[in-house]
Order: sequence, then structure tokens, then C-alpha cells
Amino acid sequence: MESLAALQVNAAALPAALMMTVAEIARRDDVTSAAVSRSVKRLAKKGLQVTRDGNNRVTGINVAQYDTLKGQHADPAHAQAPKAKAAKEPTTYEDARTRQALYDGELTRLKLAREVGDLVPRADVEHAMATAGHRIGNVIDNLAGSVDELAAAYTTGGLQGLRVKLKELVHKARCDVADVLDAGAKGESDA
Repeated sequence: MESLAALQVNAAALPAALMMTVAEIARRDDVTSAAVSRSVKRLAKKGLQVTRDGNNRVTGINVAQYDTLKGQHADPAHAQAPKAKAAKEPTTYEDARTRQALYDGELTRLKLAREVGDLVPRADVEHAMATAGHRIGNVIDNLAGSVDELAAAYTTGGLQGLRVKLKELVHKARCDVADVLDAGAKGESDA
């Protein structure tokens, strides 16, 4: 499963024509607002871009991303069932063309991002984060093995010797953490 979370675009920076409310999507898809709200809640966990008000309520949904994720993660057993036909809101031809062009452009941007590798599977990101966290934990745990070095530095140089040795160990730990993160960024399995 791919996540759009890896390709974050500020939802507030998207054109208004790409952002729709729950009610607008429900009207467009001929389903209930509750069905759309459930889908939005589920898809937001997979990276759907939404704008929220001060009370954390969804006020806008990236409709191209919604449709893309809906297609990828739809559960046929719980597909949105159409409700009774409602009268469509009248729109001008130019408004409809503009909205369609923006929608097509956003779909193309998402497809291109997936093809060039800017959009990565969520599981891969989560695995890389867990691996890096484990390896960074090992670097930190290895500091405990430096007690004898620290004691020797204190014995020979007092507090100043201890400070110098501690700075050396911190520098080495930072370099080791950087190496772990670089290896993870390059996709290497060993650090």
C-alpha cells in the first residue's frame, strides 16, 4: 500500500477547486455525508490531505487525493452505496472546466511523484524508521561500555580530563548516529 504522506503539500496552498467539503463530495458521489466522513477519517490515516478548523473539524479535502486513495484502499464489501438522486448544484461551464483541469493536474502530479520515487510505500518508511531507531538505540547503549575510559580520564586528568573524554564520546556517538541515518537514507541494510 502506498501512502501519500510521503509527498506532503500544504493543503492550504492547493487551489480551492481541488479542495471540497464532505458535503460536496457526498453530493458529487451521491452518497451520505456520514459515509464520506468515515472514508475521510480512514484515508486521513493513510495520508489524505485535509484542512481543519480550530475545532479540528475537516473543512476541506484534497479531492484528487481522496479519489486516488479511495481507488487504492476501497473495501468492496463496504462500498459507498448511492443515495436518492439529489438536484445537482448548477455550475458554469468555465468553472467545471477549471475544476476538471486542476483535478487532472493533481492526479498527474500524484502519478509522477509515485513514478519518480517521491511517493514511497508507507510500510517501507515505517520499517526504515524502526530500523534506524533500533540502531540509534544501540549507539546510545554502547556509551555504557565507556565507563572505564571515563574513569581513566578522570583519574589522569581530573574533571577537565573527564570533560574532554566525554566530548570525544559524544562526538563519536553523533558520528555513529549520522552514519546510521545515512545508511538508512541510502537503503543499506547494515550500518
